Parts: sequence; structure tokens; C-alpha cells
Amino acid sequence: MVRLVSRRGAAFPLGRVAGFGTSQDSSNINDIAARLAGLTAQEIVTLVRARPHRVVIVSLIAGLAVGFSAKIRNILKAVVNR
Repeated sequence: MVRLVSRRGAAFPLGRVAGFGTSQDSSNINDIAARLAGLTAQEIVTLVRARPHRVVIVSLIAGLAVGFSAKIRNILKAVVNR
């Protein structure tokens, strides 16, 4: 069984299907992707809570870069419109 370990110490087994209490190995890539997305979201929330001022500054700089560069705006529009 593959396990992901967060820096906060929590372990997330990837071999089990979310919501089931069985130890069946999951061959469904969507279950694994959902667990990875959940772990990523938890890490982002942890980082944002630890450094809220940096997040605001980085967000403002990113917004200025997107607003200033037409090339970046067009790339983001293409990604969002897919």
C-alpha cells in the first residue's frame, strides 16, 4: 500500500477507496487523484494560515503580472475556456 505523508504528520493511504472501510486495493485512478487533490489542498491551507501576509503580497504581485502582460492573460483565458 502506498502512503503519502504530510509535513503535519498525517498519513494518507492511497490503497483504499475513500468512504469504504475495507482494505481492498484501489485500482481506480480517480480515487488516487482525489486523495492527492485533497492532500494538496490541505497543504495549501496550512501554508496560507501560517503566512497570511505573504499570500496577500504574492496574490497582488500575480494580479499585477496578469493585468500587465497580455500574453499571460491570453494563456489564462485559453486554459479557463477549455
